[in-house]
Amino acid sequence: MPDQEFLGNAVIRIQAQVPGVADPAEQPAQFLLGLHKLWKERGGKSAGKPRHSDRYLEDQLRNQRTPVRSLTPKLVGKTRIGPADGRALARYFLSNWPEAGSENGDVRYEPLLPQAEIDAVADFVESQLELPPLMPSIKTPEPIDPQPDDLLPGESNARLIERLFRDCDALVTVSPEHVFVASGPKTELIGFRDLIDLLHRVEETDGKARPLIWVLDLGGSKLDDLATRRYYLNVQQLIIRFKALTHFWDPDSEARLEWLKSRAAIVLFDAHGVWRKRVNIAKLPHFQAHHCSLITTAPEWMSSSNFRALYGYDLEVERMQQRVFQVFYNASAEWDTTTDVEGELRYFGYGSFRKSTGDMVGRGLELPALPLRYSDAFGTVCVAAANALNITLAPSSSIACSGEEAKGQLEYLGYRILNIDEFLANY
Repeated sequence: MPDQEFLGNAVIRIQAQVPGVADPAEQPAQFLLGLHKLWKERGGKSAGKPRHSDRYLEDQLRNQRTPVRSLTPKLVGKTRIGPADGRALARYFLSNWPEAGSENGDVRYEPLLPQAEIDAVADFVESQLELPPLMPSIKTPEPIDPQPDDLLPGESNARLIERLFRDCDALVTVSPEHVFVASGPKTELIGFRDLIDLLHRVEETDGKARPLIWVLDLGGSKLDDLATRRYYLNVQQLIIRFKALTHFWDPDSEARLEWLKSRAAIVLFDAHGVWRKRVNIAKLPHFQAHHCSLITTAPEWMSSSNFRALYGYDLEVERMQQRVFQVFYNASAEWDTTTDVEGELRYFGYGSFRKSTGDMVGRGLELPALPLRYSDAFGTVCVAAANALNITLAPSSSIACSGEEAKGQLEYLGYRILNIDEFLANY
């Protein structure tokens, strides 16, 4: 058996390339199911059917003289995976991993790890599956039904946002076409309320004021344009969420709304409104409107495995229209995290996923850092919003403009910086 450091490094490399996969030391069966799920998805389709079908996998394993009996029940978690089967599956998946971007055509395969590490992980999975239950007095039901969250990508929305909000100086939510939904259908209003309460509790604990910024695009001036109608309805969805907080009463309503009005700024792209005639053109910014609104997806994200885990490996139109992002700004660039993170900005995407129970859950994943013009754009957004809210933002080494200068740059591009009352009154 290889030493723990060698094995641990191999597992870390797998988890970096396979989003959300379980730890084989704690959940060896779920580790295999997670590998299979993504391996199957990345195989794409051939003649309208999944290329990586159970029959295909069964044939491949048989050709390598490592057949797995009752393969399908084991792959869906209905039958226990034995030690020898686990070793065979781990070895096959890790040795025959579909290359990124190959799911639409002929699939190309490459090992996820060097052969010595593949052997070590496969042997370790086998040994873990041989272990008796940690609590033998509790009977494990058959068939085994894995916890749905084990196979979902990323981290729950609430846990992720709370953790990052504690570190940040400002939070920017960017909704190109889809306002942030906490979990799924039927949770839009109560989920938004709970999210605001979560952020409020963090500030009550540490006493640090942070701007909460929403960036949206109102669309064009032609109602016949489908994209304009989608953008307009997206803006109305955020208005509904704010109005619900004023309409429905509970013991925390007044305190919640008072706090939110002191923190919320809406940065709205409205290039066609009559307000543009009053704009005092300021210094031309180094970025464009799409760097703030993220209407156009950056290439750095299109090639990201985390982005595709959230919005589909084929980047289907329906999934892409549901994309929503958050940008956490920390002027000190000191993040309380075990990951190796640098820079003042961290980017996260969110998506909704269905559990085996049928319930929808929200999950978030970190996305790669974007080029300088994006960081300039979001830095300017934070400065302008803080200035509008009379919040003192921690000084940054990369943002040189004042609050009024930041406002002028955004107005030049067609953005309005509004508080909640202005937003509801004007739109």
